Amino acid sequence: MVSKWAKACSIISATALFLGVSACGSANTNSGGTAEGITAEDVEKALTDDSKTVELTFWAPSYNAMKASVEAFQKKYPHIKIDFVNPGSSSDFNTKLQNAITAKKGVPEVVQFGYDSYGQFAMTGGLLNFKNDSLEKYLGDKYLDAAWKGVHLAGGLYAIPQDIAPMVMYVRQDILDQYGLKTPTTWDEFYEIGKQLHEKNPDLYMSYLELGQSKYWSNYYREAGAKIWGVGSDTSLSLDFDSDKAKSVDEFLTKCIRDGVLEPVNSGTDEFNRDMNNGRYASWIDEEWRGNLIRSSFPSQSGKWKVYQLPSWEKGAKSVTTGAGSVLSVTAATDPSKRAAAIAFADWINSSEESIQAFQDSNNGFFFMAAKSFRDNYGEGEEDPYFGQNVSKLYFEAADNINSDWEYLPFGVQLDTMFTDVMAPGLESKEDVATTASKYSDAIKNYAEKQGFTVTVK
Repeated sequence: MVSKWAKACSIISATALFLGVSACGSANTNSGGTAEGITAEDVEKALTDDSKTVELTFWAPSYNAMKASVEAFQKKYPHIKIDFVNPGSSSDFNTKLQNAITAKKGVPEVVQFGYDSYGQFAMTGGLLNFKNDSLEKYLGDKYLDAAWKGVHLAGGLYAIPQDIAPMVMYVRQDILDQYGLKTPTTWDEFYEIGKQLHEKNPDLYMSYLELGQSKYWSNYYREAGAKIWGVGSDTSLSLDFDSDKAKSVDEFLTKCIRDGVLEPVNSGTDEFNRDMNNGRYASWIDEEWRGNLIRSSFPSQSGKWKVYQLPSWEKGAKSVTTGAGSVLSVTAATDPSKRAAAIAFADWINSSEESIQAFQDSNNGFFFMAAKSFRDNYGEGEEDPYFGQNVSKLYFEAADNINSDWEYLPFGVQLDTMFTDVMAPGLESKEDVATTASKYSDAIKNYAEKQGFTVTVK
């Protein structure tokens, strides 16, 4: 039997679809709307009480991917009318939403974001704060811990998790075998084996270091437990690029770049795709959705790729990974009479077995959902003929190992822009990573302060 995990996925994880929002004012000075007074009972009643019709507008950049789930909800709960809108690309969506919030006209009740982008709207008062004891327990019990931690920001609760994308290591096993090299289980081994590979063949690298997005660089720090930034309140941020753990990561990346273990490149090019196809990189460190794209992009390489947990920072220690994904939020502009129904809709879409099944079926494969019920139904998995492994179990193991002690700064697009402007040139020129990271920290501090945040540098 062919595993569902073996089916080519027709979409990319929602993580990759959302880029965040551009600056739209200063740090928040008001809390926006709250769900105070709304209980779990109110949310459940909103689904069952058909004595009145509730109309909700839902904006989702991944419109096509979610259409089946929305239709399933509408069929089951016809008294909650969903005006499902395709707002266009992520950049169009961000602009349209911000314009609507600013104009106080045409604001949708429910919106879809990436983990790294909802914070901009939350911190400027655009999203409903779900934080109360009843909803915290009712909703939180349904989702994986790391995903649930990720929807909290500055003491508030601003979203419901949809999917989570655990990071793993995809390995060209045939390349390592060809050169008599083992698969690394620690980052020290990753460096040593990668150095040997590059010495044996200077055209080959163990992997690459992404220059186009900040998250792939910051993931190394997250995995090592180096919390390089944090959100203290809706007006305060902290930066800590100088801790012992951060310095260790700096040193690791510096020697990896210097000795030909990691090649700093932008993956968004035709040249990169050709290099990956031709085996320039012995591994691809990415989120679980990458496996589907590897399968569909390189069908002739079936049996050559294997999936492993990320290397650990200490020998004998468990692998620590990262995860992102997408969320659903309710806007602060939502009429109080509709808020319980909006929360109920967002939760049902993300956690109900019917919705998850519709989502998976309509997308010809698995999206790694954040709901605990996803594990109940799909956690066992089967052998994937492309990789020759039960990748389902590997992904769930990785999800259990996500470092949840991490926060996203509330200006995702600007973070990436500063990364490409400041970090990328330093990485590409093989500058000491600590030196480049210090410049990046200064750029973040200057930008955040201009937006009205108080920034503490540790």
